[in-house]
Amino acid sequence: MKRMSKRNSPSTPRKKIHRAVLSLGLAFCLVSTANIPAVFAAAGDKDPLQEKFLEAMKKREAGQYYEAVTLFQNILTDQPKLHRARLELAATYYRTFNYQEAKRQAQIVLDDPQTPENVRITIAAFLAQIEKEAQGMVAGHTWKPNAGVGWMYDTNVNVGPASNITIIGTLDPSVTRTGDSAFIAEAGLTHRYQTEKTPQISQKNAQFLWQTNANLYHRDYFDEHAFDLQIFSIATGPALVVLGDWRGNLNLQEEFIRYGSEELAYFTSLMPSMTKHFLNGKVEFTVDAILAHQDYQRDLDAGRDGTYGSLQLSLGRVFFDGKFALQAGVRYFDENAEAIRWANSGTGGFLGSAWRFYDRSNVYGRIYHEDVEYDGAEPVFDVKRDERTSRYTIGLEHTFNSRGLDQWKISGEYMRQDTYSNISVYEYDREQVTVMFSRSF
Repeated sequence: MKRMSKRNSPSTPRKKIHRAVLSLGLAFCLVSTANIPAVFAAAGDKDPLQEKFLEAMKKREAGQYYEAVTLFQNILTDQPKLHRARLELAATYYRTFNYQEAKRQAQIVLDDPQTPENVRITIAAFLAQIEKEAQGMVAGHTWKPNAGVGWMYDTNVNVGPASNITIIGTLDPSVTRTGDSAFIAEAGLTHRYQTEKTPQISQKNAQFLWQTNANLYHRDYFDEHAFDLQIFSIATGPALVVLGDWRGNLNLQEEFIRYGSEELAYFTSLMPSMTKHFLNGKVEFTVDAILAHQDYQRDLDAGRDGTYGSLQLSLGRVFFDGKFALQAGVRYFDENAEAIRWANSGTGGFLGSAWRFYDRSNVYGRIYHEDVEYDGAEPVFDVKRDERTSRYTIGLEHTFNSRGLDQWKISGEYMRQDTYSNISVYEYDREQVTVMFSRSF
């Protein structure tokens, strides 16, 4: 059993919408402002002030906000009534989370009696937007619980035919492929602490957050209770978000896993993650890593204690205004153990897609392939295990908006897994069908 938890990933759609509104508003301001000096009006002029303005705009578009601020300020030192430059300066301050200075610069244009009325309306909307954003940056705590219940059918609960092997290395006749249904329950609580800190990183400012997640997963088979599964995990750590550019977080996670009526393992993991945005957020490149200490509790898992590490690179792209998404990735992992028969390493790769085909309805699919080589020979067989696993998943989900069910989500998923091994008793296939009913509050 490898990793079963999801990483935290701060989202910023609300901010992106606000930036889009801001850009449209400022564009209207810029084309409407009346008192623009002639140096900006004469096409082809090589005026130093105009060249400095164009350079400042290029710096800002390239994300070099603080250099752009300096250039805009120099322009205003020479031309304090150049409102076009002042509004661009306000917009640049806005992108560095310096809301107080953005508001002050915009207010200067608003207070000028020569500013046209239609421009005043747009600036007033911009100031209201700044006020709203500033309130959102006030330090505070956000709690978000979630819960879900569901049903699952598993065609191979005991991962047959090789759950047990007799001392002579043959399959125990009493162990055969067993299917069973299960009841599933999930519950979680997310806490986010929004700080007022906006550390400067290179030419940009980042939002500094602290996020904590606690999750409980319970799977209770109707008949095969020896294979019931409970997982409790809690993760906490800091996150930095630079709007429209990148985000990163570092989580420390503790997992407790119970299998049947026994304690299976405790995992302690350090999980850094970094995502870089391209093409105005349409493309994301992510680097994820895991470094875990694995502490197994059962006697039959003696020798499995050790460390687990993995590195994953993934690239995602959204199309059609976010209605369709593709993601692909590769990973390398290495697991050390006290007993060499349990130590292994391997590579994996995946391809996934998601399509919002109807309002509040999505379909998704994922293909994952993994190759694993074990370091030590298996007892009795005296052969090192060499295995390949392929997993295929397809799912459908819909979020309700009707009275009484608003924000509740129903989802259905089908998964098939095929594992091939050079030792036949470790080969198996498995299919799972899951239906869940869940909600975030």
